[in-house]
Amino acid sequence: MEQSLEEKLQECVNYQCEYAESNGSTRLSTCSARNWDKDVWNYRGAIIDAIRSRGYRVSEETNFGVLDITITKKVVLK
Repeated sequence: MEQSLEEKLQECVNYQCEYAESNGSTRLSTCSARNWDKDVWNYRGAIIDAIRSRGYRVSEETNFGVLDITITKKVVLK
């Protein structure tokens, strides 16, 4: 059975957040070129918004057409 687009994107967001939570940070890379996941590329803004809404820091950097999204667990220092 094939996943719906929403399920696929939600799984991506959940995985990235869980990985960042347990390891401190993670990176998701996406590109519009062939052989890259077009859904992640087309909905990158929604993915970033969803991750930010969960309280993670998100930074973006583009190199040679590849968007690298770094997700970092928020740490509160006192």
